[in-house]
Amino acid sequence: MPRTVPTNGSAAVSNPSIVHRGAGLLGESLALGFWRKDPVLGGTDFVASFSEDSGSTWLPPITCGAASPGDTLAGQGSRTFCIQATPTTLQWAEWTGAAWGGAQTLIEISGVSAAPSATESADGRLHLVAGTGGGEVLHTALPGGSSSWAPPVPIGAGVAPVIATDGGSLYVYAADPQSFAESLIRRYSSEDGLFWSATPALSGAPFGYVLDYDASWAFEALAGAALFSLTDQTGTSGSPPARPARWTRFGSGSGRQAPRSTGSGFAPAPPALRAMLG
Repeated sequence: MPRTVPTNGSAAVSNPSIVHRGAGLLGESLALGFWRKDPVLGGTDFVASFSEDSGSTWLPPITCGAASPGDTLAGQGSRTFCIQATPTTLQWAEWTGAAWGGAQTLIEISGVSAAPSATESADGRLHLVAGTGGGEVLHTALPGGSSSWAPPVPIGAGVAPVIATDGGSLYVYAADPQSFAESLIRRYSSEDGLFWSATPALSGAPFGYVLDYDASWAFEALAGAALFSLTDQTGTSGSPPARPARWTRFGSGSGRQAPRSTGSGFAPAPPALRAMLG
């Protein structure tokens, strides 16, 4: 049964991101970040709410900062970070257990139009990718227990990148706009986060085409496997017919499987992805 997260009187919330923080006092410890429109002042903030009982109850949300295109939560073990964008940088702040610490510059980057994506690798490093305004994907990493992010490394063309790991390799998918109506989906992989290579995407070639009309995708990873799914629609107006949602699974236990179809409709939500991974 869905549980309610307090929003301090706001009925307008969006852009959620969730982090698993390990064992909590009465179950699993979770952090949920989201945009919340102030019901009195009207501005929109990026806030986070915490649960120590596997999501049964949630604390009132605590503001990290004013909403920005780069808002997301990221986790590294029991550590939780608030990531936000300014016109020229990505900023990060760490949860102290009672409040957010002071914002610090994570990387110099301009033109961020989508939230960055982060994943923790088996060696404890937190990997983060973000798309620049110039259409390039940057990667950086934070070693476990550290407060110093590695210098950003460009890994290839793309915007709105998503990253996940299968417990060994790192994988990044990103959209590379080719025109007003069409993009390539590029896939990159790396063993260490330092050297990246383009590898076959959903089409069986390094690039897979999708239409920009109502395209969406999701990326999920569990031990030994990762799953990427997407859907897009044909046509430009009215009620265009949906293309089948496509997905591909790969990882140390299964290898990369050929793209499959889940039937017409939107890409599976994260719970469905977890069910597919098994």
